[in-house]
Amino acid sequence: MPPPSAHPANWAAGHAQRWRALAVLGAMWCLQSLDRAIMGILVEPIRLEFGLNDKQLGMITGLAYAVAFSVAVLPVGYLVDRGHRVRLLAGIAVIWSLMTATVGAAQSFVTLLLARMGVGAASSGESPCSLSLIADYFPPRQRATAIGFAQFGAGIGTGLAAIIGGFAVSHLGWRAACYIAAAPGLVMALVALAALPEPRSRPDRRAGSGELLSLRQTLGFMGAQRSLAFLYFTAPLATAAQWSLATWLGAFLMRSHGLDIRAAGLAMGLYGFMGALGNGAGGALIDRMSRGAPRRQLLISALGMMIAAVGVVVAMLTTHVALAITLSLLVGLCSGATQPIVSSNMIAVVGTRMRGLAVSALQLLMMLVGVGIAPFLIGALSDGFGGGGNLRYAILIVGSATWLIASVNFFLAAKNIEADRERAADYDRAPSTTEQVCSGGT
Repeated sequence: MPPPSAHPANWAAGHAQRWRALAVLGAMWCLQSLDRAIMGILVEPIRLEFGLNDKQLGMITGLAYAVAFSVAVLPVGYLVDRGHRVRLLAGIAVIWSLMTATVGAAQSFVTLLLARMGVGAASSGESPCSLSLIADYFPPRQRATAIGFAQFGAGIGTGLAAIIGGFAVSHLGWRAACYIAAAPGLVMALVALAALPEPRSRPDRRAGSGELLSLRQTLGFMGAQRSLAFLYFTAPLATAAQWSLATWLGAFLMRSHGLDIRAAGLAMGLYGFMGALGNGAGGALIDRMSRGAPRRQLLISALGMMIAAVGVVVAMLTTHVALAITLSLLVGLCSGATQPIVSSNMIAVVGTRMRGLAVSALQLLMMLVGVGIAPFLIGALSDGFGGGGNLRYAILIVGSATWLIASVNFFLAAKNIEADRERAADYDRAPSTTEQVCSGGT
């Protein structure tokens, strides 16, 4: 008997409707990323207005957002596994949009900090909701491509944040940039309610049994999946490297190469778009190169991380601005291509009733380490090196180290990925063996 999420009755719509729903999720991802990333282009004008140092900037761009995200993400993941995901997604979109507008109205560092925490807390449910829905919309053979398409929106949002933000700052001021970024999310919340179906009735019990899936059973199963631990270690490191460059690239180009805010914003936008291209085309390309073999997917991703590590070193050290930007774009492409591979394999090694919690746990690590600690660490290192043009060395150290370690963990995850995926499939096919499977039986 197929697992509940794979049964045809759980998705009555046709192929075209399925992809239209995916487009809505991609747009939602785009707007969440836009509101998260808008601070990257606002670093310099906010610093000048409030007289902040790089450590404080690191707090409002990353750490405050990530701490609030981390506190909220597991409870939200619990709701994703048990509630109406479409309504939850629409509600959190309204909240993160209003909080982004509050950033624009802030009159002090403390207000900025609290508003960014609000954005982070609300944003925590976007990825668990979207990935859980995608896993129900698409069969396993199409998930990496579907996830890549949806995550393409995240890269587009990052790029739009830099380009729209740079234009708005230069013509209207940084506060107006926040208001402009906030408005589309309110509209998209209504679109999601109207256009996204909830493809199953969301029973809380395993198919064919009256057994309620407990938190202990969920954690027991997840803890026994060896590849999952390495994926959980890999994803936040890769995010740390990618988000560090996304946050500080504009400031680096302005300080070390003399670009104005519009030119730096354009470069940051292109970096985001290359990440989006990596998400969409790169994920599908890795699927094709690997011929659907999970182990090959992870090994190819490991190679991409190594290329990114070398690229960021050269980009930070070169005195040629064109080369620095070109290599940064290559780094964004390599990084973006690995994200759908992590997500699709993570979903494949857990049971269908564990996806919300599993994605939330991954998002917690990605936000706390990648979006929170890494940008803050770069700011602190930059201050320690003397600030100004020395920012390049802080980016180089954090970026290269995290990408290299992520590459190693991709190799380690590849060892057990196929066995773990099969074990998860067996779990969903065996409705009466929860305790046995969770304790390592078959």
